[in-house]
Amino acid sequence: KCDNEKCINPEHLELGTQADNARDKVVRDRSLYGDRNPHTKLSNDDVREIKQLIHKGERNIDIARKFNVRPEVISKIKIGLTWTKIV
Repeated sequence: KCDNEKCINPEHLELGTQADNARDKVVRDRSLYGDRNPHTKLSNDDVREIKQLIHKGERNIDIARKFNVRPEVISKIKIGLTWTKIV
């Protein structure tokens, strides 16, 4: 309940499933989306540019080469499976 990762007060705990925990993380804005994720190759600005290039009709393979990622990454952005919070 208190969102302090180090807190061990049992009164601050809530019974829930892993899905509940994942949903809480998103609702409380503690998820590692976008360039908060330390493992991503792309920045939020990169994704904005990628979305502009997609809108202009650039080919996925060409965009992927420009940003040094696999074409599948561009496809997932294009169909809305990833980077959905970046507009």
